[in-house]
Amino acid sequence: MKRHMTVVMIVVVWAMCAAFVVGCAGSYGTWDEQWYSEHPMTQEEVIAHWGPPEKIISNDDGMQELVYQRAFPPGGAKARFVYMVKDGKVIKECWKH
Repeated sequence: MKRHMTVVMIVVVWAMCAAFVVGCAGSYGTWDEQWYSEHPMTQEEVIAHWGPPEKIISNDDGMQELVYQRAFPPGGAKARFVYMVKDGKVIKECWKH
């Protein structure tokens, strides 16, 4: 009986933690969206810091993607880093393959 109660307690605690994490993620958006809402950055600031992007992709929703290619030492693996910009302000950032 004691083992059964321990398993039930673990399942309940796990479910509560999962519900909390899902609730927070749904309520607040991604961490980078939160960051840029509290620390605004303009498209001009990104270009001043990183230089001109490899390419700029314009989406139908008015969002632009500033695409930068980066190489990572020691192997030199390459990845594309993207700043999502709307109305001249950075909304979020992400990696693309």
